[in-house]
Amino acid sequence: MEIQLLSGLIATDFQIEGVDTFDYPKFCDAYIMGANVYDNAEWREATEVELDELNEDGDLVYRLVIENIF
Repeated sequence: MEIQLLSGLIATDFQIEGVDTFDYPKFCDAYIMGANVYDNAEWREATEVELDELNEDGDLVYRLVIENIF
């Protein structure tokens, strides 16, 4: 899955943490702890600011959790 950040950069290869199956179906403790960002024709790790932006999208985090589980 690729997501476009507000800066226009593309983020992918998300790493999810905080998934607790006892919290099903909400998974409210889950968060994106890492991602790769395509910037200036090469991939790099997402910055804390970019990760914060991604984590603000609760629907995105939930979709990634579901993809990770199933």
